Amino acid sequence: HVSGQARVLADHHAMAMDVSSEAQVREGFEHARRAFGRLDVLVNNASVLVTKKRPSVKQMDLLHAVNARATMICIAECHDALQESAGAIVTMAPPVRMGRLEWIAAHPPYTISKYGMTMATLGAATDRVRANCIWPRRMIATAATEMLERSGHAPGAFSRGRSPKYMAEAVCELAL
Repeated sequence: HVSGQARVLADHHAMAMDVSSEAQVREGFEHARRAFGRLDVLVNNASVLVTKKRPSVKQMDLLHAVNARATMICIAECHDALQESAGAIVTMAPPVRMGRLEWIAAHPPYTISKYGMTMATLGAATDRVRANCIWPRRMIATAATEMLERSGHAPGAFSRGRSPKYMAEAVCELAL
């Protein structure tokens, strides 16, 4: 259900995989293509959140492996199929606004990895593939924001956050 309109995404399939593994991503997309015969939408939602200003090298590697690199792998693996179907890519990533230096300064490694997701997505747009990023103005009540609130890092992030349904509806609008 999207914005009061009866829309049904007829065929979908969720798969568990390590998105930082090129082999698992390739296998997942091959499975989807065999199951449905085509691929219409890629939603890049996987992400790692590390809010430390100076995370360990291991944490930085994880940020980039799951955020920027996995987005690039997923786009590379399904771009031809999306080109054939005139499909869409929707990525949960922020707009690149260099004027928001306070946000960048708060957690540079995380922000850089998320901007990598944005740039990879925008760079994938063609005359047949729509590629958009979406980033909420207000927090969304997810496991990540619940963790941030419990840790005291972001009071109210979860308890005052919007329902995940809000983002799901917006993603559907961009994907259709």
